[in-house]
Parts: sequence; structure tokens; C-alpha cells
Amino acid sequence: MKQRKIPTLKIDGFQETYFTENTGKAASPDTAKGFDIIRTDDHFTTCKSAAQAHLLDFYMICLIKKGEGIYHFGADDYYLKGNTLCFVSPWLLTSWHSQTSYQQGYCCTFSELFFNEGTEDKQWLSNLPFFELNGNLALHLSVKETSLFAALFEDMLRESAQKNKYTPGILRSMLHLLLRKAQALFPASTNRIEKTTGTDINLTHSFLKNCRDDLELLMKGKIKALPSLADHAARLFVSTNHMNDTIKAVTGEPAGQHILRLTATHAATLLKQTTWSISQIADQLGFEDSSYFARFYKKQMGVSPTSFRKQAGK
Repeated sequence: MKQRKIPTLKIDGFQETYFTENTGKAASPDTAKGFDIIRTDDHFTTCKSAAQAHLLDFYMICLIKKGEGIYHFGADDYYLKGNTLCFVSPWLLTSWHSQTSYQQGYCCTFSELFFNEGTEDKQWLSNLPFFELNGNLALHLSVKETSLFAALFEDMLRESAQKNKYTPGILRSMLHLLLRKAQALFPASTNRIEKTTGTDINLTHSFLKNCRDDLELLMKGKIKALPSLADHAARLFVSTNHMNDTIKAVTGEPAGQHILRLTATHAATLLKQTTWSISQIADQLGFEDSSYFARFYKKQMGVSPTSFRKQAGK
């Protein structure tokens, strides 16, 4: 039987697996050998919704500003969302599945040879706590800390555009500063995003998939209302409390909040893309009373359906 081989991505060819390029150019593959930086958003480069198991032969640092996804790093699983800094070391088996249709942030990749050029301590990089084998690979950031790291990534993007003989050295110094800043945050236990078990991740993934499938059935008129939390738990063969506790531990939010946000997001889509009345949209989403739908929408989105529609120019 032919042995299956796990693909190894190179620093100058991984973009095709990770990203779908849009109208602008946000990558800089020719700036410095062994270094690249990409901004991800709707106007430049968008992340693909999934990547199957693969290996990297380089280091990667990603700043997630917006978006959510289930990431598998080695034997560990993480549910990552906005305001997160994550680190991937070479030869770490990696895969992911996005849980949102959008992602915004930055991705910086570099080789060990690039980083260590001119440095005396060649082991410093690999000995960082987030690059160690079995280390914790993700840090939760405050909004202020996210802005700080975003500014560092933007500085690197601007410098990479210079493409002169000083650029590699300057980028190397900026990268060192970024890692020093991350190292300073690491000792604080509140910054570390804890690993979760495969069972917890699978339960969360199944719940979120069921939520999306249920909403699709509702939109098609195949069901009249979204299932209750008890119904969700029964389908997953767990108690409601266990389901809630698990999903909150993995994502930081209880199960019910995911349902509310998903419903509100689809309501916003209908308000923006159709000419249906508020009552028709409320009925489509399983609300028996349009005034209750209006209160629900304002609580979730911070604006009334009518005001949102006016802002969208409908």
C-alpha cells in the first residue's frame, strides 16, 4: 500500500493553501529571502475557510483581529477568535476550519535562517515559550494590545514595501521587537488561551454546524422555529448543562449566545439584501411577533431593524 504523505508548505508557496487574493496586493514575497507579511481583510487578501493537515518549514505569527475558527496545532485544539496572537513553529502538524465568513488580521512568516542572521544566540527563537514543543501557542489580547501589535505589523508592511538593502535588517529588528512584546505578555496566565480536548472541540464544532444547518432549514421553510437548547443537547447526546459549560469553556460564550448572534447576523443580511417588510423577516426567522423581533435585533446589534435598513440605504 502506498504511504500517504502530509504536504509540507514552503515560505514562498504557502499562500495558495491559506489565502484567496482579491483586488489589492498585500503580500511582499520578494522583500527579503525568508520573510513575508500579509494583511488579511475584504479588500486585500482573504483567508480560505479551511486548510487540511499540513506542515510548515518556517515560523508563522498570526494576529486575528476579527473572525473565529477551530485550529488544530499538533495534538492540541484551540477555538480562536478576535484579539488573538497565535504562533506556529516549523514541522508542527496544522489544520483549521473557519467558523465565520470573514477574517481580518495579519500573517507574518519567516525562516530560522532569516531571523538568526547576525545574532549570537541562535537558540533564543526556538526556546520562546510559544515555539517550544507542547508549548501554549495562543495569547489573548486586550483591544489596546491588539492595536499595539497591529501597528507593529503595519510598520513591517510599510518597511517591506521599501525593498532596499536595509530592509531585511530593519524587518529583522521589528520582528525581534514583536516577539519580545509577546514574550512579555506570556507570563500573565490571563493572556494564555488554554488548550481544549478533542472531545470538547468536536462537541462545539457539531453544535455550531447544527446551528447553521437549522437556520438554513428555517430560511427554506422546512422548520417553523429554531430548536431549543434542550433540543440541541439531545441531538448531541449530552445534558444541556454539559453542552453549555463545554461551549462556553471553548469559545468564551454560552451556547445560547451563539444562536442569538447567528440569528441576528442573518436578520441583518435579510434587512440589507431584500425588500421584505420587518414583519416578513421576523416571520421568516421564526418570530411570531415583529415587535419582539425588533427588540431582539436592537439588543443584539445595537440598532433597530428600521434604523439599520436606513443606514444600509434600503
